[in-house]
Formats: sequence, C-alpha cells, structure tokens
Amino acid sequence: METTVWDLSRIYPSEEAFEEDLALLKKKSAEMGGYKGLLKEESKLKQYLSLEREVNDLLEHLYMFAGMRSDRDKKNVAFTEAESKVILALQDLNSKTSFESPELIALGKEHLDCFLQRNPEFNDFSFIFEKLFQGQKYILSQQEEKLLSCFSPILGEGGELYSKLSVGDYCPQEAKLSDGRLVLVSSANWTDLIGKEKKAEDRQAIFEALYHQFDSHKNTYGEIYNLTVQSQLAEMKARGYSSILQEHLSQNAIPESVFLNLVDVASTHAEPLHKYYRIRNIIAPMTASFRLPNRRRNTPTSRPRSCSSPRFPPSRRISGTRPTKSSKTATSMFTQRKANAAGPIATAGPTSTPTSF
Repeated sequence: METTVWDLSRIYPSEEAFEEDLALLKKKSAEMGGYKGLLKEESKLKQYLSLEREVNDLLEHLYMFAGMRSDRDKKNVAFTEAESKVILALQDLNSKTSFESPELIALGKEHLDCFLQRNPEFNDFSFIFEKLFQGQKYILSQQEEKLLSCFSPILGEGGELYSKLSVGDYCPQEAKLSDGRLVLVSSANWTDLIGKEKKAEDRQAIFEALYHQFDSHKNTYGEIYNLTVQSQLAEMKARGYSSILQEHLSQNAIPESVFLNLVDVASTHAEPLHKYYRIRNIIAPMTASFRLPNRRRNTPTSRPRSCSSPRFPPSRRISGTRPTKSSKTATSMFTQRKANAAGPIATAGPTSTPTSF
C-alpha cells in the first residue's frame, strides 16, 4: 500500500541541527526569564516581544520535527526521547515566564493599545493581547501561575498514555472470514480489507479484530480517560471556570450554547442524511469499490489528535490556557503557525487509504 511520507529534512537536515536549535531554545528561555518585573518599561517590553517571536520560530521547527518524526514510528525510543526533550524545554520556558500574563494584565489594555500605536511593528500581537484581556479573570497571580506550570507534565499525561498504548503497543490481530481465510488487521490496512469484503459478517470480523486492542485493555483505557478528565477538572477549578467545556471554548470566545446547539442539531436532525444514503443504496447498491468521496476516517489507534495530520506547534500559556502534551494548538503569546508551514513537508506521493466501507 502506497503512503505519503513526511520529508522532515526540510525542517532539519540532521540530528545535529535539531540539537543546536534545542540548545538555543534553552538559552533564550533563560533570557526571557530575566525580564521578570521589567515589562512595564517600554524598551524591555519590545525586547521581550522580539524574543517571543524568535522562540516561537524555534519551537515551531523543533516540535514539528520531533513530533512528526515520533508519529511516524511510535515504537522508536530515540524519536520519543527527542519529542520529550522539546516538551521539557517548553515546560521549562513556561515556568521561567510564568510572570508574563499577570504583568501584561497589570499594565492594562489601554496601555498596551497605546504601545501598539507607538510601535506598529508589534501589531501582530494585537489579537493576542485582545484575547488575553478577554480571559483575564481566569489568569492567576504570578506565584500561582508558576505553581500551575510545574504540573503541566501531569496534566497532559493522559494523552501520552493513550498514544503509547494505542499506537506504540498496538499489535495487529487476525480475523477469520467466512470462507476460512485469516487476514491480519491493523490500523494501516483495515479500511482496505473492509472495502474488499462483500459480506457484512466478514466486515464485522475485521472491525472486531481492529478493536480487540480496546476490548482487551478496557480497564486501562477507562483509567486513562479518568486521568484526563480529573486533570482537566483540577485546572478548571484552579482557574475558576464553571465547566471543562467553558474552559476550552472560552479560549476562542465561543459561547457554550453554540457548541451545545451544534450537538443537538447533529443528534436530532440527521434523518435527511440517512434518507439520502438509503435512496443512494437503492439506486446504486454499495459495492466493494464504493467509497465516500473526499473524506478520511480516523483509525481507532490514532491519538486524540490524529497522527495522520501535520502537527501544529506547541502553545505557550496565555489567557488561562495551558501548554501540555495533549494541548498543542491553544492560543498563545506566540503568533499562530503560518498556514503553509507544513505544506512542503509531505513528499508528493499517493495514498490509497479508503475512507468508508
């Protein structure tokens, strides 16, 4: 089966280049930590924001390289170790700069608006400042922010455990089909296998073999889920949100009613879609070659964030959000990842992964 492969040499041509930038990130983290108590001085604030840009660029390259390489082979310990180095460096940076949000809040929105008017070269921070003040009631004191940043490795551990069990420790299973054939089912080939089988009982056997990993480890998965919920619940309470849902949606100023209404509509108004497929199946019965167009189905062994997608860089803490191993795309003091940052990373090559059965 042909697959698309990420050409990560476009980010770092060698391991040495990666290590050099990692060392540079640690050096600049120490520099940023030296600005504690100085952001009220305009010259220092300008220097600090310039460092933010530099560090953002470093993190974008380091994390996309280490994270995507780890996603390519979850059983490679060296790749996992490199990703962990970047995560630890990020956590150290957040600890050293835990003063950032409280000091900016103390300056006030009007002060920062005037700063941007006098220094238009920093206008790329205007939206970030706006979101900071939208969520300022959830930002803690400097000491509390520093204390909370020390727990960020634990807060994100649920996602990492899920990934290691579902991807790194995943073992393909055999499925016995109605004609006596034994096929080895994995997250890489299950849609191909299902697409070729005309009998529902054979498709069911393949599907059950795929999910055997979850059935045989359901207690472990249950505890991982509990760890994830309890971690988010703890931070929700620490920051003063009314719910975990509110904490996630408030980062982008989305009312809870919008999300809940979407769930309600999707749950109660799906009959037209069902009717469409019933009619379609009458007119053109589903065959072994039938595929839904322009869709991709996530495999059950994907991480909560799909491994098949290009990575986003990790986030810095701002507006009450946290940087953790399972929360890598939240709004941050960093400018957002450029839309085309991951564009050239994947080499040109077809993928034959089907999208439906």
